[in-house]
Amino acid sequence: MPDAVRRQQAAPAVSRKTDETHAHVDPSELAQLVAKDAAANPDDMKYLLTRIGDLHKARQRLSAEIADGSNLAKALLLRAEDHRLMGDM
Repeated sequence: MPDAVRRQQAAPAVSRKTDETHAHVDPSELAQLVAKDAAANPDDMKYLLTRIGDLHKARQRLSAEIADGSNLAKALLLRAEDHRLMGDM
C-alpha cells in the first residue's frame, strides 16, 4: 500500500471549521507543495492517479445505470397511464 494511502488512513478526522492558520494558504504555494510531494513520491502519485481514474470510470458507469433505470421507470409509467386511460386494467 503506498505511503499516501497509509498517511490518509492514519490521519485524524478533519473538522469542518476553517482553522485560522490555514485560512490564508496561497494557491501557488500549495501547488508547489503538491509538486514537491509528487516528485518525492512518484509511486504514490501514480497509484493515486490510477485510483482517481478508476473512481471516475465507476462514477460514469453508475451515472449511466441510473439514467437507464430512470428511462425505464418513465417508459413503464407511460405504459401504465396509457392502459389506465384505455380501461385495460
